[in-house]
Amino acid sequence: MVARAVLSTSIVLLGLAVLGCSGSDSGGDAVETGSLEQFSAWCTGTLKVDIELSEPSGPGGWMSSGKQGVAKAGTTILVGSDWNKWEGYVIREDGTPMQLNADHDKGLVRDTDFTAACATDAKLTDWGTMVLLQDTTFFPAEDLSGTGCVLKAGTELTSYGFYGGNTATVNAAEIEAQCGLAKAYTKDMVYGSLIAK
Repeated sequence: MVARAVLSTSIVLLGLAVLGCSGSDSGGDAVETGSLEQFSAWCTGTLKVDIELSEPSGPGGWMSSGKQGVAKAGTTILVGSDWNKWEGYVIREDGTPMQLNADHDKGLVRDTDFTAACATDAKLTDWGTMVLLQDTTFFPAEDLSGTGCVLKAGTELTSYGFYGGNTATVNAAEIEAQCGLAKAYTKDMVYGSLIAK
């Protein structure tokens, strides 16, 4: 009788443990998204399914531990292309950009994961256009000394070069034109390879 009670208790606890590992704990909570006004020149779409998110991790990097949250079906996303695959981004209410997690080999699947009239086959190129996803400060020195120059979210980067690390070395026509820096350094750069509308 005691053995049967212990077994029953173990089964109930195992069941509760399984329940505790499902739901929002596996992907975090639904993310509240903010305005995309500064991205008005870029293609947007609508999610058809819930997708987990990655958060920025250093200049040019993304990290996902399954706790960054979920973009829910119906969410408006920024659409990009990278290595002939679709990718997407959302901007949180606080302005933090998040990348949609997608299968590494196939990316997001148009008309399955998202819809977007502007996401045409002709725009699925090796790379989209590099666009800042958040306001980014660029400095003239690698130790981030000197006067910083801020380029706003939504700024397109052309004639672009990037070398990553804890501090990224970046050059782009827009950085030179607006900041007077042929080579700049940053720790807070987050960009996406977006496609135009």
